Amino acid sequence: MKNIFNKKTVIFAIYFSMGLTLGYFLGFIRFHVFFQKIGFVSYNYLHNNLNTMILDNPLVQWFIKNIVNFTPKNAFISDVIAVQGAVIAIALPLSLEIISRISERYQSGVITRKFNQRWEIKLLPILLIIDIFMAVSLKFFGQTDSINGYWKVVAWLTFVIFLMTIYILYVFFKTLRHYTTDTSFLLEQLLKDIEESLSLTTEKIKVDKKTLSRKQKQLVEALEGTGDILVFDTKNKKKNIDIESGLNKIGDKIKQFLDIQKNRPEEFEILLLSEDYLNIHNENPLNAQLLLAFNTEKHLISFTTSVNQLLRVHEAAIEVKNFEIGRHAVYHIIWLLADLCQIPNNRLLIEQLLKTLADIRRNNGEQPDHSILYYVSIRWYINVVFKANFEISSYQDLLDRYFFDSIQYLISEGQIRTFESMVASLIDSGDIRPSANYINIDTYNNLLIDLNYQNYIDFIQNKNIQEQLLKFNKISHNVRTTNKLNECLEVLTNIQKLIEPYFNNYPKDEFQKIDVSIKEFLIANFKYNNLIDIIFSVGAYCIFKEKYNYIKYLWNYKQPADSDAFWIGHDIVPSSLNFLINLYFGNSLSHKRFKLFWENHHGSELYYKQYFLLLLLREFQKNGPSEIQKLINDFRFPDYLDCHSLNNINYSVDNLVEIAQDLKSQIDALKSIGFEITKVVNDIDSGLIPFLENLKPLVELQLKRLIKEQNISHIKVNEFKQNFIKEFTNTTVVRNIMNFLGLYENQINNNSNFQHFYGICEVINKEAFFEEWYSHWFNPGGDFGRGLARDEDSKIIDEIEQYCEEIDVSQLDRILDSLQEDLHNVIIIAINSDLNRFFVKNLNFTRSSSNSSKTLEVKGFKGWYRCKNHEIPVFEVYCNKQDRRILILDKFNLGKITQYSPVMDEDYENLVDSFYINVQSFSENEDLMNSILQNPPDWLTEEGDQVQQRNHLDEKVIIKIYENLEFEKHQDFKGYLIKLTDIDNSNLNDFV
Repeated sequence: MKNIFNKKTVIFAIYFSMGLTLGYFLGFIRFHVFFQKIGFVSYNYLHNNLNTMILDNPLVQWFIKNIVNFTPKNAFISDVIAVQGAVIAIALPLSLEIISRISERYQSGVITRKFNQRWEIKLLPILLIIDIFMAVSLKFFGQTDSINGYWKVVAWLTFVIFLMTIYILYVFFKTLRHYTTDTSFLLEQLLKDIEESLSLTTEKIKVDKKTLSRKQKQLVEALEGTGDILVFDTKNKKKNIDIESGLNKIGDKIKQFLDIQKNRPEEFEILLLSEDYLNIHNENPLNAQLLLAFNTEKHLISFTTSVNQLLRVHEAAIEVKNFEIGRHAVYHIIWLLADLCQIPNNRLLIEQLLKTLADIRRNNGEQPDHSILYYVSIRWYINVVFKANFEISSYQDLLDRYFFDSIQYLISEGQIRTFESMVASLIDSGDIRPSANYINIDTYNNLLIDLNYQNYIDFIQNKNIQEQLLKFNKISHNVRTTNKLNECLEVLTNIQKLIEPYFNNYPKDEFQKIDVSIKEFLIANFKYNNLIDIIFSVGAYCIFKEKYNYIKYLWNYKQPADSDAFWIGHDIVPSSLNFLINLYFGNSLSHKRFKLFWENHHGSELYYKQYFLLLLLREFQKNGPSEIQKLINDFRFPDYLDCHSLNNINYSVDNLVEIAQDLKSQIDALKSIGFEITKVVNDIDSGLIPFLENLKPLVELQLKRLIKEQNISHIKVNEFKQNFIKEFTNTTVVRNIMNFLGLYENQINNNSNFQHFYGICEVINKEAFFEEWYSHWFNPGGDFGRGLARDEDSKIIDEIEQYCEEIDVSQLDRILDSLQEDLHNVIIIAINSDLNRFFVKNLNFTRSSSNSSKTLEVKGFKGWYRCKNHEIPVFEVYCNKQDRRILILDKFNLGKITQYSPVMDEDYENLVDSFYINVQSFSENEDLMNSILQNPPDWLTEEGDQVQQRNHLDEKVIIKIYENLEFEKHQDFKGYLIKLTDIDNSNLNDFV
């Protein structure tokens, strides 16, 4: 509707209506005849009613008498021509002059184009030319002073257009005044254009790409024009309040643009991305993504244009030293960054804003302003990350990296004042709240006691809930990475689902408040720990740049040595041995170490180690000799330090001791940091180095404790069983051959008294069944499966061998001749033999890999041996015994193997396929522990007394894998065994 009733449309409608009315009354346009001809109404009806309703109207009669019957004089034409000529002489040159002045004044082609597109600028010359043409025609063709007939209409139109021209001329001069003196008018017009370009239909109908492309062009031009106006006002030192108002309006429009992404993501992409990118994306999406990654600013055209206007105003403000406006432009970039961080999948846009802040920071050196440098280097991070509604997202690593880059700049460029402001902000700022409004997870327990005691009893006896609570308490104490935070939040969500039924009678909103409070604490705690990690990296960077005074200021700001009071603030520098160990060896710092890039090709590991040792030395400097020794003796690792961190400590200690020894030669650096030089060497020798050397035995004890206390994983046990079956099936040969020959019978589901259990009973390290451990056990189930398959092959072959008649290799032909009537039942099994070498010269043997050979789909099949026009299948089996043998068997009189149930004591839970597989941890089964301690095997007694034996078993699991398999020979068994010597091995071809 807004587009229908704009100024241009209304004026056109008025002109059109006036022309139709005048034409009707003068008799040139006959509506009633027109309607009669098209058959809508009768002529008589129209004639009578029009005469009654219109011509009899007093107002109409006056109009006809005074206007229609009035005859214009020809003399007025000269006046019209003179006036219109004067208007042309004034307006057109003035328009050209104004265009030139606008271009020069605003340095903007956008505003010039907008001026030229004004309706009055376009319409005025057209009406002037038409009016002059009609006036000249009247003057030339008119025969008398009075004008009659058709020329009367022309005269009236000339007069009407003349009046319109006068009105448009008034509008024209008004427009000139706006464009030359009133920037607020121009700003409002451009903002209206932005509003129009962002106004998509509210209906759920997609806007076509052509329309969106037009709107994008309109948006970009309007933004550029708005920037031109604000830059002009800034350079000409207009009122700051007006410029700030303009910046606020641009900021609002940018937010309105980003809001489209939430509701209309497809249209937003078309509005955001350049036409070139969209065309390439339609042809090759992969190339388009690479293009976007390498030239982000060019192809995010709408967003780039928006941000550039804020940047242009900032640069113009700095140029004229209007730092207040410069800061205000920076504020808008930071506010925009904070808003974008709440919307997923905006990494490119966020990085572009971060690059913009980095550019402002680098360019600030030419026109230095401390407050602007502080905001673009430090404050933006606090405002964005520590904002109340900022949740950790995929942007955290990006924000951390640019924040660290900012601090690097301050240190390397010697911006000590801004660095000091950073330290003050991070320690004193109320925006950083490490543990605000924390409600412990145990609140659920305490609340249930008051609500319903019986529910409380059920609650604490629910094993699943208690396991989740225990897991949460363990990991929530050390939330230092996004992965750890997400894991913790996931556990909390599981707890919520499990415990919700216990709180049916409790107000739901109050119950949710507890959950929200715990989440807020976890997120705030992560942000705080993450900040400490970054500041640790800052200290290491200061060592790299040899800016030791920066470290001194960082360490001493919160509580200087000469302070008369105890100051409250955030401890961004860790100050306890436990915290330092966890910080340095935990996963968080090592994770960040590879993401915070340092300049040129320099590494960072050495400087991290040096700074870590300096922080440890700082703790020992606070104490005397006796207190130092007590610190070392009393030190214990925190319970939440995981196995990876402990192993990292074990691996790193020796190198850290070497670096600690080297610190004694860096006295000047230690003095600059603030160490007490008279005792620093002694503190290194008697405190720092002994403390490091004491870590190794403590690590060993802690790892043993973790192994003892940690339960084996059911997932890992099931994985072990599955891998065992898989590898056993892939490895076993004899069972497959017997099954192929129809000589294998599965009686697992049938009751049988046969019990001939065969398998594995082995004790191995417990950590093989941990879901997470610093060393990896590669497929133990597969190893056991392959081993037992080999054992089973050996067992069956050994049983068959004992029934075979042993012959010499030279008797092979005689034996085959004796079996010539049953050759179709004969099979050959080569044991531990290289058949290719044995039969290499024998034309009777055809390998299975030969194209001319038919293949048997059974494991162990190697080819065919042709004898007396019969093809005898040849198989190969590898057994535990290393001697080489050949079996010639009559499969019809061989016998069979039968698989019986391996289950003992009705323990069907551990029946897997045809095996009984049971994995048990001694530390989790006291009966199992006591049973072996009562009658310890030799390997266990070697560990020492019963206490030592128990400690040993606490770190072990016992694996029992059994099968119940019987080979039953045929009553007419017929088979031959050839035992090959090395001589036989080399000369076998001579006999076959």
